[in-house]
Formats: sequence, structure tokens, C-alpha cells
Amino acid sequence: VPIHIKKIEADLRDAGLGEKGGVNLSGLIDVKSNQMEIQGKIRPFLDKPTGELRINLPQLNTQSFSNVSFLPNEVDVFLYSRFQISSGIASQGVINFESAKSKNEKNSPFSVKINYDLTYDGLKDAVFVNSLNLDLNGLIHTSFAGDVKRLTKEAIFNIRGEAKTIRL
Repeated sequence: VPIHIKKIEADLRDAGLGEKGGVNLSGLIDVKSNQMEIQGKIRPFLDKPTGELRINLPQLNTQSFSNVSFLPNEVDVFLYSRFQISSGIASQGVINFESAKSKNEKNSPFSVKINYDLTYDGLKDAVFVNSLNLDLNGLIHTSFAGDVKRLTKEAIFNIRGEAKTIRL
């Protein structure tokens, strides 16, 4: 996958500043001719380092990744993620996918929203899915929880799901 870093800026802050110390990131990256905007903050000097990351991929050309016919040709993708590092890595966030719409459209005919809360434990080689909620166009709402053990070896999935709403 061709990746071209157009611009990355890192503003390094003094560790003596406590919560204000750390790294602020911003930049533009091209992935298969799709421009990705990145903004984030990492606070590595806290007792439990934290961070947050925003990634925006406006008008992502889905045909450059897949030929699945039900996907729109272009989607807007937005990711917001927070994380904290202690004995493991805990991350919560949201990922939105919407049809790239013209200025005249009010509602997107295609939208997917994923809210997640995950914890990675390197000593146990496992990811714990505390919650993973999926909303597809407001028609289908599902929730998942469980774990993936032996993640770096054979990946044993133990995930439970529940359909909360299905509108046809």
C-alpha cells in the first residue's frame, strides 16, 4: 500500500509541565491517493500515559480498496480515539463512515457508526472487548462484548453479540 507523508508536525512540550507536557501531532498523509488528516495529543509523562487521536478521511475512494458493490464510491471516514497506558492499553472511541455527500444533500444514504471500548493486555496476549456497538443507517443496532485470546499466535475469539434493533 503506497503511503506518502505530506506533512507531519510534532510540537514537543517539556515533561516538567505535567499534564500540559507531551506531544501534539498534526499532519496529512496520502494512502492510495486518499488524503488523511491527523490530529492528536500524547501525554507520555503522566503516571499512566494518555492520548487522543482524530483521523479524518474525507471522500475516501472505496474502489481503491474494495470492489464490493453495496458501498458508495466515496465515503467520509472519521475516527476519534482516546487511550491510556497502564498495565495494558485501554482505548475508547468512535468510527463514523458516511457517504460523501454533495452540498445539496441533507442526509447521507449510507452511514455506519461504531463505538468501541477495548483493552489490550500484553502479558495475557489478549484483547478484551468491553463493548463494541454498531449502528447501520439507524436500521440495525448491535452490540458485542468478549475477548480475543492468544492474539499474536492463533487468535481465539470469544465474542457475544446482541441485535438491539432491526428495522426493515
